[in-house]
Amino acid sequence: MVQVRAEHLMTGTGCVGKVQFADLAGSDTVESMDRSLRVLAEVADAKVQYSRAVPFRSSTLTHLLRDSLESDTKVLFFACVSSDEDDLESTKRTLQFASRMQRVNIGKATKHIISPP
Repeated sequence: MVQVRAEHLMTGTGCVGKVQFADLAGSDTVESMDRSLRVLAEVADAKVQYSRAVPFRSSTLTHLLRDSLESDTKVLFFACVSSDEDDLESTKRTLQFASRMQRVNIGKATKHIISPP
């Protein structure tokens, strides 16, 4: 996680933000999906269905990413795939997971303004 704070030196106003990175690399090599990824998929499904009960606390991954998976955030999901025929099954699972994540609507990102002291 990287926290960013930008401040205008003359006025003292600024904004704050946070960037979180989660590397899910290699998770598609396991025959059955890793528990954290299953819960992430459950969170995505709950968000797609606008459910009031979203299982953020069901895994460490989703608990740590909770504030990035709720409203007023911008989320980017990068899926790395291979054109090698030997990686076909892995690429297929990765694309299926990415497609599932693509349906999630988190909301409109907002600017977090800070006032001068």
